[in-house]
Amino acid sequence: MLSRNLMVLATILTCFASCSSKDNQATNNSVLEINPEIMEISSFLDHVEKVRIIPLETRPDVIIGSILTIEAFADRFFAFDMQFKKSVFIYDSHGAWINTICSVGKGPAEYTNPKQFAVDPFNKELVIVDPSTKKILRYDLDGNFISEVKLEFLGYSIGFVDSETYAFKSMDDNRNPVVVTTDRKGGNKTIVHTGIFEFNRFLFTHFPNYKGKQFYIESINDTVYHISKDKAEPWHYIDFLELKVTKSDQKELINWSRANKWIPRISKSQAGDVYKYLETDKMILVGCRYKGKTSNIWVNKSNNSQYTVQRIGGGIGEETDPFTDLFIYTSTTDDTGKFISHIRTDTYLGLFENDKFNEYLDKGIIEIEDGGFANQGDVTLESNPVLAIIEMK
Repeated sequence: MLSRNLMVLATILTCFASCSSKDNQATNNSVLEINPEIMEISSFLDHVEKVRIIPLETRPDVIIGSILTIEAFADRFFAFDMQFKKSVFIYDSHGAWINTICSVGKGPAEYTNPKQFAVDPFNKELVIVDPSTKKILRYDLDGNFISEVKLEFLGYSIGFVDSETYAFKSMDDNRNPVVVTTDRKGGNKTIVHTGIFEFNRFLFTHFPNYKGKQFYIESINDTVYHISKDKAEPWHYIDFLELKVTKSDQKELINWSRANKWIPRISKSQAGDVYKYLETDKMILVGCRYKGKTSNIWVNKSNNSQYTVQRIGGGIGEETDPFTDLFIYTSTTDDTGKFISHIRTDTYLGLFENDKFNEYLDKGIIEIEDGGFANQGDVTLESNPVLAIIEMK
């Protein structure tokens, strides 16, 4: 099964200022050109420095139903369970539980249907977005309530341009997806981008942030934008060079687009469907779909090589590879440049039946955190999910 994983060898091209298409122009003058080839996952693992696995503390009153997103900041992990608990669970750097934000209701300091949360790195706060009540709620990093801000528009996801400016994924008066910026009181709203988006994923995915720069991904055009207070400019255009679109592909896309009232995108890069972008000093991580499979493309910024791990199985009646899943669910970075993944406990327990996992465990490349409350022997199918902190070479 491992032979079905992908390795991507590519080059980041610079000096792309003379593009004929405005959408393909990137303000940092770079385009990611991707040319996939089949390769074993072991080639990707050669570039992993360390993986630290952290079981999250499980208590009778602290049970996570399902993690939607993870944030890491200032020696804290924040796990958002939107579907079952409508709560944010806060843990220390060893996985010990600190607090749970759960304020469901219709009164002050309460939310009814939170869709996303994020850490404000400038003001060191946690912010929860509740479009159903058109407000955001601010907390300190220990989960103590600070204040709420009423919005005059529907805000679905939030990002942070600077210490005084928020960015939101929203909709205009015609219900078209837009990106807007406001001040910290929700005023001075400015539409900085209107485009064609894959709607559901666009609304509820978080804004990536790197070195004070706020980004968002327009998945239909495979473009990463840099958001400032009054505009959004292309930062990276991601070009899937070898994705050939057949007539059958085109027909399927057009039929789907018409059924869902979307404008068809017929281009060589459409099969990429970029939905995730993370950047650190060492790496860029691009999440996309490749031939119907979830793929993470890891770009080494020092030598421009790229390695892709693709999810195996996952469909009805298909088995999954737990070792691959360890690297597929990478969803954020911490403030030291490490990547953070989360996996279910059944996937975690399955890792111990994987020869490659045990090999890297014996070598010390993979370490399991013992926070004094949970180790591998204590984790069961009823335990809370497990985090993986991935440090690349």
